[in-house]
Amino acid sequence: ITVMLTSFIIKSLVVLVKFKLLRDERLEYTSNKNIDEMYDLMNAKEEILIRHHKQMLALHLSLLIFVLFIAYIY
Repeated sequence: ITVMLTSFIIKSLVVLVKFKLLRDERLEYTSNKNIDEMYDLMNAKEEILIRHHKQMLALHLSLLIFVLFIAYIY
């Protein structure tokens, strides 16, 4: 259980770092002349990442609940 919790915390930190990098990348591109195009691209990338990490979060929470349930039975 502690291993699952620590991996969960580490993954959350990785998600935060990825979002920070995406925002920095977006700020870098604003000096470009195709600002609107780059902004749309970044939004799409961020949406995909957010959706993926929400799914991962739900999966981890369900696994954690499952493990706790089994531990409760035994």
